[in-house]
Amino acid sequence: MNENLIILMAGGINEDGSLPIHIKDRCQLVLDQFNSANSLILASSSFSLNVPPKLDLDGYPISESSRLRAWLIDNGFKGKVLCEQLSHDTVGSILFSLMLFAKNFYLKKIKFVTSDFHVTRTKLIADFINQIVFKGIYEIDYISVKTSEDLELRKLHEADSAQFFRKEFSDCKNENDFMIKFLTNHTNYNHIFGSNKKLSKEFYY
Repeated sequence: MNENLIILMAGGINEDGSLPIHIKDRCQLVLDQFNSANSLILASSSFSLNVPPKLDLDGYPISESSRLRAWLIDNGFKGKVLCEQLSHDTVGSILFSLMLFAKNFYLKKIKFVTSDFHVTRTKLIADFINQIVFKGIYEIDYISVKTSEDLELRKLHEADSAQFFRKEFSDCKNENDFMIKFLTNHTNYNHIFGSNKKLSKEFYY
């Protein structure tokens, strides 16, 4: 039985629906290090709400995680690849991956795969969620993929988003506190329960 869940973090797609270079770098690492019939990969994220979603030829939004899965399969990945397609940012990606997949598959050893510029914030959020929401039941590792692109604006964004996360959730003491804030304060998810469809600069990913 598989004891490990490898969570491959998405991070946007190009206008034509293809994967950016830094996302292909993440996929390549998974292919290089975990290409086994016993491997279980969870590609995580639907699409960002910071920009209008990319559409397929039928006019439907393109799921980022489905593109990650397709890349792995097209490049000969031998294991199983699942898709988490509810999240719109890093916070949701981590929460839903643990809550809907790791918890229900009884997997306690988690490895997050993401880019070097994103790994610090991923660790900040995942460690916090693991302790506050799941009482520290997960053994989490982080694999940082060296970025071959110059993404200075993305790097600057990381610091702002980390600060925003701390400000929004630092006073949460338990799962109930966290989930209430996640569903009502977080602009990427409170739209589900309200009527505001306007994109906001407060969105973060």
